[in-house]
Formats: sequence, C-alpha cells, structure tokens
Amino acid sequence: MSRAGKHLAEMRRSPEKDWPICEIIETCGAYGVRCVAPAGGSHYVVSHHLIDGLLTIPSKRPLKPLHVMLLVELLEAVVEGKKWYAATKSSFSF
Repeated sequence: MSRAGKHLAEMRRSPEKDWPICEIIETCGAYGVRCVAPAGGSHYVVSHHLIDGLLTIPSKRPLKPLHVMLLVELLEAVVEGKKWYAATKSSFSF
C-alpha cells in the first residue's frame, strides 16, 4: 500500500486525529485531487473533475473530524470513479 493509501486508511479510522495540513495536501495530490492554498483567505479549496462543487478545509489547525470525513469520502469517490456531490449527506454517523 502506498503512503497516500496508508494516510487515507488512517484518516478513515481516526478522523479526530490532529491531521497536519501538509499530510492532507500530500494525500490529495497522490490521488490527483487539487488542493489549492488560500490566497488571502482562510481555507484550502479541494477540487477534482468528478466533484460536483468544492470542498473547503480550514488552513488553521485543529481540523474538525467532519472535514476529514468529508475529504475521505471525496477521495474514495475519486478512487472508485464515482461522482461526489458536496451537498449530499455524509455516510458517517455522529
């Protein structure tokens, strides 16, 4: 399993972990997902051609588990070649 694959599996298991943004960016890049740094704003913008809409992730820590869970869903949809809609309900339960 690649390093990005291990990060993705760990993010799924432990979304509440204090994930550094550099690992988020690295994992997104490994899957061909763009993670654009804020230009005067406070959030990274995550995008991919299979994504209908955008996912924003705060640039300051700590990241909330919700942000990590949504990112995991997005990355898994990209891996499986499925469309992912930012407005849909998450499959994670709280």
